Amino acid sequence: MSKFKIYGKESCAPCRTVKMILDKKGIAYDYIDIEEDAEALDEMIGLYEMTTVPIVVSKGRVMYGYTPSILMDMIKDYYEQQKL
Repeated sequence: MSKFKIYGKESCAPCRTVKMILDKKGIAYDYIDIEEDAEALDEMIGLYEMTTVPIVVSKGRVMYGYTPSILMDMIKDYYEQQKL
């Protein structure tokens, strides 16, 4: 099971940036394209009450949109958890 979940769409540059960063770090993630999966869009809206992407979820933390400092904190938490 991936430690990160990304709700996004291919036309979203910030979504691609998040994926690129996680790929470079070698961190697995589940990518859910909300344009191709209407149920995923409904799930995202139901859980997070947002339609803005990306939405990145990891260990109970949620990043709405792309905020580099928040993503880096989430990655740091991921690496710290891996040490345990």
